[in-house]
Amino acid sequence: MLFILSICLLTGLIHSPSEAQEPPGQTPGSGAPGKGLELRPVDPLIPFARRWDINGDHIFTCEEWKLFTIRVFQRADRNRNKVLEESEMSDVISADVIFFDSSLNYFDTDEDGMIVRNEFVDRPNPFFFAYDTDKDCRVTEREESAAGK
Repeated sequence: MLFILSICLLTGLIHSPSEAQEPPGQTPGSGAPGKGLELRPVDPLIPFARRWDINGDHIFTCEEWKLFTIRVFQRADRNRNKVLEESEMSDVISADVIFFDSSLNYFDTDEDGMIVRNEFVDRPNPFFFAYDTDKDCRVTEREESAAGK
């Protein structure tokens, strides 16, 4: 249970008692059991986006995503034949947790049983659909905050 709680705190799914909103006059953690930890609806894409924010400016761009996916593709292409086959998908999945639910079929848009670089790199990232409100291929902290409200 402690491990699960630690993971939730680290990923932002809940926040610590010191961050919880308590009624005036109450100390954090007082009251009913479980009080002091508040569930926070956090999109799991937010922590992952920080991984591919190459310059660390907290502005997530399509170009940064593309560079990230190029690196993942190159690492996963073990036999260096410039395509990903079913046997190499485990390398994609292990490259970053954002790909944990990926499959060959998701990326193989022409359904030929393999993924060429453009199929992998040019596949739209759902993060931009959710947060890039002005469609400029840049998600700012303002857009991120506005989407979470």
